[in-house]
Amino acid sequence: MSKITSLYDAFKEIHDAKQCENFLYDLCTHAEIKAFSERWLIARLLWYDRLSYKIIHEKTSVSITTITRIARFLHHENDGYKAVLALGDWHVDINSVSDSKKALDSLCRALMKSTKSQDIFNSFLSDLCAPSEIKSMNERWSVVNYLVQKKFSYNEIREFSGVSIATITRVARFLNHEKYNGYKSVSKSLGIYNEQRENTSIKDDIISMGKMNAHTRAKSS
Repeated sequence: MSKITSLYDAFKEIHDAKQCENFLYDLCTHAEIKAFSERWLIARLLWYDRLSYKIIHEKTSVSITTITRIARFLHHENDGYKAVLALGDWHVDINSVSDSKKALDSLCRALMKSTKSQDIFNSFLSDLCAPSEIKSMNERWSVVNYLVQKKFSYNEIREFSGVSIATITRVARFLNHEKYNGYKSVSKSLGIYNEQRENTSIKDDIISMGKMNAHTRAKSS
């Protein structure tokens, strides 16, 4: 079996904001990306502009509860936000806080900067994300590691990784059939993508799922 790469390895291979954006669209749900972008925006506003929670809420529509949580992580927790803030100029134009594209671009640049060391990356994710969100991202990326080798059934991947079939199916769809090519681009950069079967079809996924279902039925009979 090929080396299993980590989420840190993956982000370290990303070289520009567009590639990072595509990777995030494969790795995360749209709701997760929106939440991560907002949290990083709030951290920047708190750090540079020293705005009150009330003003930040009025400008961004982010809840006071979320702003308070971000402030706690910024000032009292893992130092992940602070470590990345120290690596660049992250000032925010207060008149463009509603620009989701700019917020995502800044998040991508922050994630790339955070790979300066694994400690900074881990601390930044711990400040930015809930433990359950980090767990989900790690699970999805672990599934990619198996899928790109193109020699394991969904059932085998479930046994190796402990990840649900529903998650494996979603990851396979984004790896093979969605428009972003984020998973594929990064896994190729890491040298873990099996080029011999570049064009995995929907039919292949259906066959794999059918084999898994037959195996499950046989075990239960």
